Amino acid sequence: MFGNTKGKRHWMAALAVLGLAAAGEADAADFPSKPVTIVVPFTPGGPTDLGTRAMADGLSKLWGQTVVVENKAGAGTMIGINDVAKAKPDGYTLGCFTNSFLTNPAVRTKIPYDTFKDLTGVSMILESPTAIAVGPNVPAKNLAELIEYAKKSPTPLTFGTPGLASGGHISGELLQTQAGIKLRHIPFNGSTQAMQDVIGGRVDMIVATWTDIRPFIESKQATPIAQLGPKRLEEAPDVATAGETLKGFNERGYTGILAPSGVPKEIVDKIAADIKTVAAMPEYVQRLKQVGNFAWTTTPAETNAFWKSEFEKMDKIAKAQNIKLD
Repeated sequence: MFGNTKGKRHWMAALAVLGLAAAGEADAADFPSKPVTIVVPFTPGGPTDLGTRAMADGLSKLWGQTVVVENKAGAGTMIGINDVAKAKPDGYTLGCFTNSFLTNPAVRTKIPYDTFKDLTGVSMILESPTAIAVGPNVPAKNLAELIEYAKKSPTPLTFGTPGLASGGHISGELLQTQAGIKLRHIPFNGSTQAMQDVIGGRVDMIVATWTDIRPFIESKQATPIAQLGPKRLEEAPDVATAGETLKGFNERGYTGILAPSGVPKEIVDKIAADIKTVAAMPEYVQRLKQVGNFAWTTTPAETNAFWKSEFEKMDKIAKAQNIKLD
């Protein structure tokens, strides 16, 4: 019937592949058929946690299934991410990631999972605008003036951030490289402490999320210098982007969804498509806006490509500035 044994094996192999593909499509069509967990590697209440919960609520309504948000903070997000990496690859355990997820492999050698082999990107879900603000000791009103002031300063200006190897730290290092200035990093345990030292004149400026900086700008205790993302904010249209002064400069905080490697492509694609649906819902957009964030979605392929480019950038900065956490 098949002519030879080799032809029979090829035919049977083809049937097996078709069977696997059909099974994957069927699984995706039925997904999810039980509750889904999204691991947040931070404590409850922060912008990342709140944004992820907004997405979880939207997905729960869309799927007709409970989506549980589980907070597992610690070790620079590695505890929570490791739980996702070791989870069953069926799409029912997901995790959220932020800038630190791609900074970690650039600044650490001891990570309990392989960032690019054990995990796969699903979609971004939000953008968190990052900004620079200065205290009363710095006379600059915009980035061009800040750069000029820094170049004339006999000592490096200090910049505070929420912590070592945080998004603010990396952004500050990138700023001094692209602007050709000297800065000295002062890490704090969170933005609040950093901001207090800036407005007290003990630190020259801060690089942190707009959400953290905004109250001090509104109270006139600090002066906004630049937004670091790709566009001006609707609520602060007079604050220029850094890219308007330094061509190509684009730094922002972000949150995305990842999954263990091995989750069937059809399920990953479905989750990503459903995330995009939720991200367009007015309720989701409004909830993000309340904490200073914006909806941002990508395909799985785009997410993984972003991982690669972001890590390469972080790795280059870490090596140039000798940033190590272990």
